Amino acid sequence: MRWRISFWLVLSLGWLLAGPASAQPYQNYQLTDGKAFSGRTVQFTDGFVQFALEGPTATYTNIRWGRLSQASLQELAKNRFAAPHANPFIDTPPTARPPAVAKASELTLKPVPRLDRPSGGGLSASPVMLLLFFMIYLGNIYAAYEISIFRQQNTPMVCGLAAILPVLGPIIFLAIPTRPAVVEEEAPPEAPPAPAEEYVPPPVEEYAPPPPPEQTGPVIPDPVIFQRGTSTFNRRFFETKMASFLRVVPAESDKDMVVFVKSSRGEHAGRRISKIGPADLSLLVQKGNASEEIMIPFVEITEVHIKHKDS
Repeated sequence: MRWRISFWLVLSLGWLLAGPASAQPYQNYQLTDGKAFSGRTVQFTDGFVQFALEGPTATYTNIRWGRLSQASLQELAKNRFAAPHANPFIDTPPTARPPAVAKASELTLKPVPRLDRPSGGGLSASPVMLLLFFMIYLGNIYAAYEISIFRQQNTPMVCGLAAILPVLGPIIFLAIPTRPAVVEEEAPPEAPPAPAEEYVPPPVEEYAPPPPPEQTGPVIPDPVIFQRGTSTFNRRFFETKMASFLRVVPAESDKDMVVFVKSSRGEHAGRRISKIGPADLSLLVQKGNASEEIMIPFVEITEVHIKHKDS
């Protein structure tokens, strides 16, 4: 008994659901490409809507929502089963903006202060232009003065013509060739009168001392002295003035010469500068049979002599 009641309930429910669809009349629908067809809706899904096409035989087709025109979508949206699927594809009409209310009546133009226009008009009415013309006029006269010097012309004449004919006067004198300069011949100077003959006494023989006796020993040269104030004692000074004393084996001409240094620490004489730095030097001093390097800063040196070892 129960299964009969359930069968009739399911059959009645299916008839109620399918009844409205089968009862729908055929309608005309249009696609976005301009084609049209006549049919009735059968099934609605998220991707498409199923139509039963009008004809002698039952033909079904699936049309995607995006292919239907706006008019067809709006017609399908009237169906409560198709509305949730069709509404997302319906274009929202633009909202009309309210017309702008003209507020011209609220604007009030107020007069603003303006500069008075010159009554005479033209360039001469402006004091700035008058000053500019005056400066051009003075420049014209100064140009005439320079042209008169360049062309060797009379300066008052050239400047006067420039004052009467501005710009044109200097151009005229600038176009003419330079006037040759007139050189005045000077009279030859008069010869001075011949001096009277004076008595010239005969020359007196002066006594000449006898020449000194010739030296039989070696000739000792005079020492070369460099003092602070006239010479700057630094590394470049010793490398240029005393390059031969920086060698291990001195030159033949300097083998008997020594470097004598006076400083605040004392006086030292050596045959060779063993080492030289940016701020000091090391002098090789002979002490008996041994030698010793003495470091002497440049700032403490007062005099440097190059002399013979026997002097």
